[in-house]
Amino acid sequence: QKTVVNILEKNPDSVSILTIHKSKGLGFPVCFLCDTGGNFEKSGAQKPILITPSGQITTFLCDEGGLVKCKTPQYIASYKELRSASVEEEARVLYVALTRAKKKLFVTMSEKFPDKLLESAKQMAEYPFGAYSVSTSKSFKEWIIDSAVRNTCWWQI
Repeated sequence: QKTVVNILEKNPDSVSILTIHKSKGLGFPVCFLCDTGGNFEKSGAQKPILITPSGQITTFLCDEGGLVKCKTPQYIASYKELRSASVEEEARVLYVALTRAKKKLFVTMSEKFPDKLLESAKQMAEYPFGAYSVSTSKSFKEWIIDSAVRNTCWWQI
């Protein structure tokens, strides 16, 4: 971080390209948050052994030939714990990204079917925003669109 700050002090008219993690604690007049449609990492989605933040180790069961895999209740609970921790971290990262801009923030995303996405988000906005909406989202884009359509003046975004 010291290197970035020193560069900005020497040339305030420069452009800095940083990861969200590297920008933590810094502020800029204008920021671009790019590729918000990229999927979140799926922590442990298909891993045979899961280790949770609480230290629990679990695995799914296999038949003798190793072809049939059965997820045990413990495996499912561990996966949900990992997923919850992952969503919490993604939310912290998005918060950092959205709060770096002092004057303007530009958010980019791509969507094959934008009308369908907006219509779906508008329908979801009729229901209370909750943990289910957050935990089932696959990207920053979904959180941002969901929040935008809940804003009374979303069409200005």
